[in-house]
Amino acid sequence: MAANPAPGGAGFAQHAVPLRVLLIEDDDGDAFLVQELLAEADADVVMERARSLADARRLIPGAACVLLDLGLPDARGLQALRWMLQHYPEAATVVLTGLTDEHLGEQAVRAGAQDYLVKGEVSGATLQRVIRYAMERRHWDETQRQLHTARINARENARLEHGLLPQPVLRDPRLRVSA
Repeated sequence: MAANPAPGGAGFAQHAVPLRVLLIEDDDGDAFLVQELLAEADADVVMERARSLADARRLIPGAACVLLDLGLPDARGLQALRWMLQHYPEAATVVLTGLTDEHLGEQAVRAGAQDYLVKGEVSGATLQRVIRYAMERRHWDETQRQLHTARINARENARLEHGLLPQPVLRDPRLRVSA
């Protein structure tokens, strides 16, 4: 599949290597639908599929984005998302499910999903855009985490350096050191 920028084209860099997307979906029909949506959008992705979280373990590392169903044989509802976030917090995870529950969607995003999509209500172009945006948001989150860590380290280093400065032996205010 070749890369085509979305309408407006800005912000969608073409990649020399197709993005590796992992679909964690146990239903063959739904997996076929996702594959067709990405083909329809001419998305520059290589999709791999796992039927359960157990099957996904070996495929998640290196995936640019994970499309996660919430109705899997080994996890139901947000349990699947929590497992992903606990074991692979660096993965850009998009919930792609048949559940049209808006409250569940809000909970999924609040819990750490990059987005929440309902199967049958999404086009190929939308799916492609969501994958790209999810990757960018995940990258931004990681950059912010690293910046926060660097700031904490800088404050601690400054505190330690200050502690290493020589301290005056005499603290009598009547004694002044002239320059």
